[in-house]
Amino acid sequence: DIVKNVAKDFSREDDLLVFSLSNPKKSCSYNAIKIGTPEQKKSKLMEGLDLEHEYYGAVASKYLGTLFDILDFLGKKDITLADLQNYLINENAKASLFEQLNEREDSEEVDSLLMKLNSLRQVSNKDIAGLCAQIESFSLREFHGALNPRQSRNKEVDLIDVLQNGKVAYFQMNVNAYGDLSSRLGKLIIQDIKLISNMFQSGQVEKKFEYAGIFVDEFGSFATRSFANIQKMIRSSGMGLRLFYQGMADLRDVSPAFENQVLGNSLIK
Repeated sequence: DIVKNVAKDFSREDDLLVFSLSNPKKSCSYNAIKIGTPEQKKSKLMEGLDLEHEYYGAVASKYLGTLFDILDFLGKKDITLADLQNYLINENAKASLFEQLNEREDSEEVDSLLMKLNSLRQVSNKDIAGLCAQIESFSLREFHGALNPRQSRNKEVDLIDVLQNGKVAYFQMNVNAYGDLSSRLGKLIIQDIKLISNMFQSGQVEKKFEYAGIFVDEFGSFATRSFANIQKMIRSSGMGLRLFYQGMADLRDVSPAFENQVLGNSLIK
């Protein structure tokens, strides 16, 4: 309400989009895996989720990469985290992908995707249990509308639209109440900002704004090893990044080198 009142004071209430884990029924919706190519979506999840174990992380990466490749080939580009969870745990959902691929005209690409999809059936459920558990946390009934635009009656937060049209997106993550879920989702949102910045830089999307401010509170909860690269990238895309955290220990928790990288890429410390 405070944010909405401030927006109203500046006659910006129509430009304000609020995503809230604390109040998901009134929250705008956000699809955290909408933006990106299959490889980018896979990398985004691997960066945002806690899948650092060498073996299980490699299995999760291969599994996600195969799923995203197949879904993209079949034209299913706007899948949500709930959809992804369904493909991970529901054998009937995987069977439907087999059917849809077999209905396509024979080609080397279709044959390759069928082989890859068949290989997923050989993966032990134990090997992807960690991946499934973390994706499932986004699929809880409590957050269905907030994280699945198709099930929400409220507006969807489209970060490209927000940036291009001078709107205001406010993500209320409530780290204290939602802990790991909030942290993982925040990391995915930051990865989206990275991808959008790259779209502007590469000319994939024509940039229509001169400057956009991005503010990240409780940064220590959302920091990832690749964030220093994001700092460098978004600066040249006309975005100003402000990070707020409790102390240097938040940066060192990622790694000692990470602290130096973040500070080295910051104008004001």
